[in-house]
Amino acid sequence: MAQPTLPDMTEAEANAFAAGGADANTGIKPIPKNAEPGGSPTLHARMQQQIYHALQLLGGLNQGRVYPLGGLSVGVFALAYQIGATAKAYAGDATFALTASETNYLYLDADATLKKSTEGWPSGDHFKLAKIVAGATTITSIEDSRYKNFQVGVIDHWWETKPTAAVDLDSQLLQGMGGLGFDDPCEAEIDAGVLTVDRTVVAVATEDLDPTDDLETITAPDNVHLLILHNPNAGTAVTVKHATGNIYLYNGDFELTQIYPRLMLMRQWAPGGWLDGWVQLPVSTLGGLVQASLNCQGYDIANVGRLNIEDAESLTIASGEVTKTQSWAVLLNQGGGATDDLDTINGGIEGDVLILQAAQNEQVPTVKHATGNIKLGNGKSYVLADTEHRLVLQYDGSNWVELARSHWSIFHLSDSDKKGLRWEPAYYIGDTLTADTQYNTRVYLPVATTITQIHAYAVTAPSGGYCVVDCLFDDVSLFVSQQNMARIADGEHSDSSDAISETVGPGWLSFKTHDINGAGKLTVTVIGRRAVPAS
Repeated sequence: MAQPTLPDMTEAEANAFAAGGADANTGIKPIPKNAEPGGSPTLHARMQQQIYHALQLLGGLNQGRVYPLGGLSVGVFALAYQIGATAKAYAGDATFALTASETNYLYLDADATLKKSTEGWPSGDHFKLAKIVAGATTITSIEDSRYKNFQVGVIDHWWETKPTAAVDLDSQLLQGMGGLGFDDPCEAEIDAGVLTVDRTVVAVATEDLDPTDDLETITAPDNVHLLILHNPNAGTAVTVKHATGNIYLYNGDFELTQIYPRLMLMRQWAPGGWLDGWVQLPVSTLGGLVQASLNCQGYDIANVGRLNIEDAESLTIASGEVTKTQSWAVLLNQGGGATDDLDTINGGIEGDVLILQAAQNEQVPTVKHATGNIKLGNGKSYVLADTEHRLVLQYDGSNWVELARSHWSIFHLSDSDKKGLRWEPAYYIGDTLTADTQYNTRVYLPVATTITQIHAYAVTAPSGGYCVVDCLFDDVSLFVSQQNMARIADGEHSDSSDAISETVGPGWLSFKTHDINGAGKLTVTVIGRRAVPAS
């Protein structure tokens, strides 16, 4: 293909150019029309000035240019260039011999000396100069390759550009990745506790495929900073040891089996060795994992979207006992009887939580306080009267201790005049009461409530004195005529007031103790009724 030829100037264009001052693109001044040879400056000076300025501009473009000297020799101009972040200076070559009958690739690299290759451009960092085809005695063609060092554009399918050697990002960030893919894992076998690897993903085998083996030390090239280990061999287990060699794990030794398929380690440069990155537990294996045990090693479980307890297990009381295996149990009475007592719960470890309920409305179990290993909050046994009642317990290593129960407030038709709902909430003060110390507890009444009686019960009766519970509404004493109405006498556990009738609410109903002489944990029970709207 023919190169373009620039058009000739017309006389008018030449005159306009000469009269236009310095050229906007180059800054070179044209020679004015009719310039006199002996003028000031002289015509000779003006011509030399134009040539000098043009050579200055061409000199910058000429850096690194390769030009023929005749035969199989070329010369190369000096060049300032850069490899990575380092500036380089090439002094040029007055003469350089080519290889006959070959294509010669001329380039510079980090040592700033001219090099040639007859195989192609090198794979490492370099600056291209020229591609020269040489015959037996003369140069056939010279292709200026300097422009190839400055190509800029969009590579639509970067994943199809496959490097022929390691890619060094020179400490630059790699961002916006759609994915990160690793090649097939290398297979490595433990040898006397040592694993030697050369890439990121590693399939770890026990020595001689023994059933078990310990991994203590990992050796890898300096350019491997990340390791993902897995054990592909069924029936074998690799124990990755913490701090025995150069591996340091946050939670101590880690067993690498097919149940735990991945362990990520990152290189730690300062002390040397490898640090735990993460433990991957795929969803497909998590179910089987949890059936054995999921140990959080004391760490929090945060941002739980839902906490779900699986289907309740059915337990039949046998001689007052059941053995739990799950956290939710429905109780059947021994022999299908209408009533039964639960005294002892077997199974469980310290910290376990258990929810109890009746399996059928026709079978009503009573959870007994302190008969076996169950301790209830108010010191009294609790009847699971129907399938809607719940009792929540926690195992402290010796006893199942009450956390909460449903239906603290039991509403039913009043036995006396059937004009309202009977209301019997119990309020528990869990301290061991200290003499002459005041304790308080209160509840909010959303609707008007008629109080008819107040009972007080102490787990340990006072000795040599008494305990008094006063009732207040919005911090004002009720039943002024019957102060000290709930009074536990010396050696007694409970006492109730005479018949009363006091309607209060909505508002805060509170209880205050005084005149205590060493009573044990205290429960206050209110008996009253709430109004029922007329039908």
